[in-house]
Amino acid sequence: MPVTTKSKSQKSERREQGLAPTPAQLAYSPREVICAAPISLSKFYLEVREGRLIARKIGGKTVVLREDLVAWLQSLPRKTAVSERHRDQANRRWTAQNNTANRVSR
Repeated sequence: MPVTTKSKSQKSERREQGLAPTPAQLAYSPREVICAAPISLSKFYLEVREGRLIARKIGGKTVVLREDLVAWLQSLPRKTAVSERHRDQANRRWTAQNNTANRVSR
Protein backbone atom coordinates (compact mmCIF):
# COMPACT_ATOMS: atom_id res chain seq x y z
CA MET A 1 0.00 0.00 0.00
CA PRO A 2 1.50 3.37 -0.95
CA VAL A 3 2.26 5.79 1.85
CA THR A 4 0.39 9.04 1.50
CA THR A 5 1.85 12.20 2.91
CA LYS A 6 0.13 15.43 3.61
CA SER A 7 1.56 18.68 2.40
CA LYS A 8 2.99 21.00 4.98
CA SER A 9 0.06 23.39 4.56
CA GLN A 10 -2.48 20.60 5.18
CA LYS A 11 -0.63 19.54 8.34
CA SER A 12 -0.42 23.06 9.72
CA GLU A 13 -4.05 23.75 8.79
CA ARG A 14 -5.14 20.62 10.66
CA ARG A 15 -3.02 21.55 13.66
CA GLU A 16 -4.41 25.09 13.76
CA GLN A 17 -7.97 23.81 13.63
CA GLY A 18 -7.23 21.43 16.52
CA LEU A 19 -8.81 18.49 14.73
CA ALA A 20 -8.70 15.08 16.36
CA PRO A 21 -6.36 12.50 14.86
CA THR A 22 -7.55 10.23 12.09
CA PRO A 23 -7.87 6.51 12.90
CA ALA A 24 -5.48 5.58 10.08
CA GLN A 25 -2.52 7.39 11.66
CA LEU A 26 0.42 5.28 12.80
CA ALA A 27 1.58 7.70 15.50
CA TYR A 28 0.08 10.57 17.49
CA SER A 29 1.55 13.70 19.01
CA PRO A 30 0.76 14.43 22.67
CA ARG A 31 -1.87 16.96 21.57
CA GLU A 32 -3.50 14.38 19.29
CA VAL A 33 -3.47 11.82 22.12
CA ILE A 34 -5.35 14.18 24.43
CA CYS A 35 -7.89 14.79 21.65
CA ALA A 36 -8.34 11.04 21.14
CA ALA A 37 -8.31 10.07 24.83
CA PRO A 38 -10.11 12.30 27.33
CA ILE A 39 -7.06 13.20 29.44
CA SER A 40 -5.15 16.40 30.09
CA LEU A 41 -1.64 17.08 28.84
CA SER A 42 -0.40 16.83 32.43
CA LYS A 43 -2.02 13.40 32.81
CA PHE A 44 -0.46 12.35 29.48
CA TYR A 45 3.05 13.19 30.69
CA LEU A 46 2.36 11.56 34.08
CA GLU A 47 1.30 8.32 32.36
CA VAL A 48 4.47 8.43 30.22
CA ARG A 49 6.69 9.20 33.23
CA GLU A 50 5.13 6.36 35.25
CA GLY A 51 5.74 3.97 32.33
CA ARG A 52 2.08 3.12 31.76
CA LEU A 53 1.94 4.82 28.34
CA ILE A 54 4.83 4.26 25.95
CA ALA A 55 6.03 7.38 24.15
CA ARG A 56 8.84 7.53 21.62
CA LYS A 57 11.03 10.32 20.32
CA ILE A 58 11.63 11.26 16.71
CA GLY A 59 14.32 13.87 17.05
CA GLY A 60 12.77 16.34 19.46
CA LYS A 61 9.18 15.28 18.80
CA THR A 62 7.31 12.98 21.16
CA VAL A 63 4.96 10.47 19.55
CA VAL A 64 2.79 7.57 20.71
CA LEU A 65 2.21 4.67 18.37
CA ARG A 66 -1.40 3.73 17.72
CA GLU A 67 -0.80 0.23 19.14
CA ASP A 68 0.69 1.68 22.35
CA LEU A 69 -2.27 4.05 22.78
CA VAL A 70 -4.76 1.22 22.28
CA ALA A 71 -2.83 -1.03 24.70
CA TRP A 72 -2.78 1.74 27.32
CA LEU A 73 -6.52 2.34 26.96
CA GLN A 74 -7.22 -1.40 27.23
CA SER A 75 -5.05 -1.65 30.35
CA LEU A 76 -7.16 0.91 32.23
CA PRO A 77 -9.36 -0.56 34.96
CA ARG A 78 -12.93 -1.30 34.02
CA LYS A 79 -15.61 0.81 35.60
CA THR A 80 -17.89 -1.37 37.68
CA ALA A 81 -21.58 -0.63 37.71
CA VAL A 82 -21.36 0.37 41.35
CA SER A 83 -18.19 1.22 43.25
CA GLU A 84 -17.37 -0.81 46.35
CA ARG A 85 -17.95 2.22 48.58
CA HIS A 86 -21.42 2.80 47.14
CA ARG A 87 -22.23 -0.92 47.28
CA ASP A 88 -21.26 -1.00 50.98
CA GLN A 89 -23.37 2.09 51.70
CA ALA A 90 -26.37 0.55 49.91
CA ASN A 91 -25.94 -2.74 51.82
CA ARG A 92 -25.81 -0.89 55.16
CA ARG A 93 -28.93 1.11 54.25
CA TRP A 94 -30.77 -2.03 53.15
CA THR A 95 -29.79 -3.89 56.34
CA ALA A 96 -30.86 -0.97 58.52
CA GLN A 97 -34.20 -0.65 56.73
CA ASN A 98 -34.90 -4.40 56.95
CA ASN A 99 -33.96 -4.51 60.65
CA THR A 100 -36.36 -1.64 61.29
CA ALA A 101 -39.10 -3.32 59.25
CA ASN A 102 -38.61 -6.61 61.12
CA ARG A 103 -38.92 -4.88 64.51
CA VAL A 104 -42.12 -3.10 63.48
CA SER A 105 -43.77 -6.29 62.17
CA ARG A 106 -43.14 -8.28 65.38
